[in-house]
Amino acid sequence: MEDPARIVRFAYNCFDCNAAITRDIVAQGAGWNTTGLLLDIPDNVFLCETCSQPTKVTDLIHAGLMTEQPTWKSNMTVTNYGDIDIYAPTTGFAASAIRGSQLQETLQYMQPGRSMGIHPGRFDFGSAQNVVLPLGNYFGMGMNSTYLYCGFADNIFPGCAFECQGNGTTILEDLTLISSCQPSAQSEVIGFGGTDSTPYVPAGQGVNSIKNNGILILNRCRIISKGFGIYNWSGTNNSIFCKDCEIVGGRWGVYNGASMSATACLTEITDSKITMDASYCTHVGKQGPNLVAFAAGGGVMNVRNCYVSLKGNASSGKPHGETGNPVSGQAVNCAWINADGGQPGTRINLLDVHSRITPNGAPSWADISLEYGVIAVHGGSGSGPLGQWINYEL
Repeated sequence: MEDPARIVRFAYNCFDCNAAITRDIVAQGAGWNTTGLLLDIPDNVFLCETCSQPTKVTDLIHAGLMTEQPTWKSNMTVTNYGDIDIYAPTTGFAASAIRGSQLQETLQYMQPGRSMGIHPGRFDFGSAQNVVLPLGNYFGMGMNSTYLYCGFADNIFPGCAFECQGNGTTILEDLTLISSCQPSAQSEVIGFGGTDSTPYVPAGQGVNSIKNNGILILNRCRIISKGFGIYNWSGTNNSIFCKDCEIVGGRWGVYNGASMSATACLTEITDSKITMDASYCTHVGKQGPNLVAFAAGGGVMNVRNCYVSLKGNASSGKPHGETGNPVSGQAVNCAWINADGGQPGTRINLLDVHSRITPNGAPSWADISLEYGVIAVHGGSGSGPLGQWINYEL
């Protein structure tokens, strides 16, 4: 069984230029102040940022120039796995909400370029606020082993359940993300959803405002939502890259660009499976209860080598959801460019995509529904006879 992990802070003055230096590292074990340190430090030294003078960490330990940081949970552990620092609750069969709160606390230690691993289990972040992911790398133990739940809904404040940051890169691999919000609430699982029109500060997190120049990379992840899955809504020059993933939902699987977005947003889905069923949907919203795998209102979306399965129902595709927000198009669509946002140059490229639609009583359906912009199809197959693509254009 792994020993409790702690954060140890070294605060000292450079022995050469006397510059004040502070360094935090992870410690583990009862002998944390002597031999129990996990020294994830090149050559076991700290370099002064002012004069580059090296100082041996062992010299600082012997001099007692370190303090344990009390904010670190005693029941969290760290495992050194190459370049990955793995933080994980070790509460055994503790409730998923406890595990989620513990994992939430570790986010404050994340920094751009740093990596966090998450052990198998269910981690529930609750519904009071969304999870604003700091820039960095997050690694689970497999989409059938590591599950992250968030019940946040954006009816009050805009933003995804797992909201990404701008001006840097966020990577998630080998885990499942689930938006578990209650019926009648709109939800988006992950992406760039915050807007600058209603900035807010979730407890313990930074301002969730509009994000620019952000990159989200999803590898071998499963995205599950009653509403939206991957959501590239707000900001400029934001990009989402998704590979070897599964997207399961009841409304829109992937959305790129809208009224809060510029055209300079990009979403790419590669080698993935998208399964949408209208019976999963618990919220209509202004777009109506239409079912779409890939929807766009701005920017460019590239979809490569993906398999799409959509199942409608008799209530799919009402003329509008909220009063005064009519939406045209078909009830069930593989790809749809809609007029919500009206950004010029909107484009969806489908390369070797295979679409299968089961209307199941839906009043209308099409593989492609186009209000404006361009949807380009190269290879693949549609839902018509002999794989024909069924198109609908206004």
